[in-house]
Amino acid sequence: MPSGLSFVQSLLELAGVLTALGAFALLVAETVPPSRSGGGRRRLAAAWRDIAGAPWPRVSACLTGWLTSRFDGVVRSGFDNADRHVAFSVVILSIMLVSVPAAAAVNALIGGSPFLFWYYLSLLAGVVFLFFAGESGRLKVVNGVLAIFLGTSFFVVIPIYLVHSFTEVTINNVLVHGVLKSIPVAVFWYIAAYGTGLAFDIAVRFADGEPAGSAAARFVHGFLASLPVGYVLTFAALLAGHFAVFDQDPARSWQLVLAGAGITALSLPLTTRIMAWGARRGGAALVAAYGIALAAASGLSVVLAYGAYAGGENALTWTAAVNVLIGRSADGAVVHLGSAFWVSHLPFVPLLAFVFAVVAGFVAKAVVAGFRAVAGEGAAGAKPFLTSAVSSGGMAVLLWAAAAAL
Repeated sequence: MPSGLSFVQSLLELAGVLTALGAFALLVAETVPPSRSGGGRRRLAAAWRDIAGAPWPRVSACLTGWLTSRFDGVVRSGFDNADRHVAFSVVILSIMLVSVPAAAAVNALIGGSPFLFWYYLSLLAGVVFLFFAGESGRLKVVNGVLAIFLGTSFFVVIPIYLVHSFTEVTINNVLVHGVLKSIPVAVFWYIAAYGTGLAFDIAVRFADGEPAGSAAARFVHGFLASLPVGYVLTFAALLAGHFAVFDQDPARSWQLVLAGAGITALSLPLTTRIMAWGARRGGAALVAAYGIALAAASGLSVVLAYGAYAGGENALTWTAAVNVLIGRSADGAVVHLGSAFWVSHLPFVPLLAFVFAVVAGFVAKAVVAGFRAVAGEGAAGAKPFLTSAVSSGGMAVLLWAAAAAL
């Protein structure tokens, strides 16, 4: 029975090759005259000056804090404030008001379920009613209820219906087709998550709270924003198990998809909050934060391994789930990196991002020290693309060394 270690080795080798190609691209970029590379060169040079000025003990704290702020920024820009972007309005409205109704009509005409078609007709009737009666004081209550119905339908009910319908297709499809389809279906997961976030914010304000200043609201938003990513990663993990141990038809179910997407989404805000706490305090607190994050990811991994398959023919005991966590078969007899291993380890993805950032930071700091010893103070900032290329080359060597060690 294949162990899957050769697949991990191949992934590390591929990552090394891609990193080396990135190093070559950065090396070529260094030959571009500064007048043409402009703002990119200036920003990169400033980043290298920051790395050069940071003491060795502060590198990990600085990069942990930086990555935490990047994750928070992505959630704010891509979820909390998404409605401020023109592209969001155009894409979402085009999907919900044009593409989906047209597809629902075609589906009804060719003999499919007419539910969505009639639902859209009821929404159209509601819009027409509000257009004529929206200013009537006598119908204030009716108008308010109808407005809530329309808003909830467009951003919660219909997206959830679409999530159910299309996810059902990806679960029952051939695995490779399901993986490819999971990417466009993730759009509906995003719309449903966004609508749920709006409903949550309304509930918070109704309780005299303010979502923007609430730590709980930020955590919920981080979770909801991560759900589409967790959904796609779940299918990617199944594909990894398929290639790692040549499992032709990995077990798939709603239970597995919901557990994989939900627990993976939970790991991002949880890990980010733990790391933010450690980065603010530094020193022993940062080391503790990484230890706590590792323990939390391990706990979520075991829960995911158990919950994803519970009650089915591939059900795992808690002991078997722990065996999967450490890369063994369910009985603990051999190394086995099957689909259950890859799916259950999705909660480690945010932590791995932090670890990778810190390792890359120390490599970069070592490169800066080398440039300083050879060419003097400020050499790294003077040739930022060259410095980045050498750092990328160093990361490629580390990845190849890790592959060789397996």
